[in-house]
Amino acid sequence: MTATSGEEDERGRKQQQQQFEPQVGPIVASILGVVGWLVFILLYALFWSGGFSLFQNVIVTVVSLAIAGLLIGAMWLVWYRPTGELRERYKKEKQEEEVQA
Repeated sequence: MTATSGEEDERGRKQQQQQFEPQVGPIVASILGVVGWLVFILLYALFWSGGFSLFQNVIVTVVSLAIAGLLIGAMWLVWYRPTGELRERYKKEKQEEEVQA
């Protein structure tokens, strides 16, 4: 007897759930983006923030965080659809890698 994972729909049939295996690229890029932002804030605080008021320093921090967040979000939109599925071109690349392995 084979066990399948899934949920029953309104007709009582089993719907197969696809196993989700995330790509490593966007995860690594997100981590590097956060680390890069932290390095920028540290360098800014140590070397460049002396001539600015507290309010201006807070604005620089908030704007740089927003820019980093937008770049990371845009990168994820390129790799994945808003539904969470991997985009077609990356699916093909992943299938080719699995065939070669």
